[in-house]
Amino acid sequence: MARRLRAIAGALRTSGDGRKTAGRVGLAFVATLGFGLLLWHRLEGIEGADIALALARLSWPAWVGALAATAVSFWAVGRYDETAHRHLATAVPAGQARIAGLCAIALSQFLGLGVVTGALVRWRMLPS
Repeated sequence: MARRLRAIAGALRTSGDGRKTAGRVGLAFVATLGFGLLLWHRLEGIEGADIALALARLSWPAWVGALAATAVSFWAVGRYDETAHRHLATAVPAGQARIAGLCAIALSQFLGLGVVTGALVRWRMLPS
């Protein structure tokens, strides 16, 4: 697990000077803030107490099952990218393709605009 985390951190590490890194982080922050503001009106009718109550009603087996299903899902998604790179003969190592695919799907599901965000994450994480 630690080796995988180091691989992800290495793939996300930027090259170049600190100003580029700060600019990228700033851009990500502004984009996140912008998306949050766009969704704010959708969240106005939701009470935090109702969410907490609904989560408290879930049993531990339900939580464990949901986490297990999520883990299997991310494993499968990573394998999709690995398989695609193998069939397209891109020479991208299987592990690197798997990690890039997993990160791309996770971020695109969180941020939205799946095609755009997924492509940008893969473009950033894959050297070739």
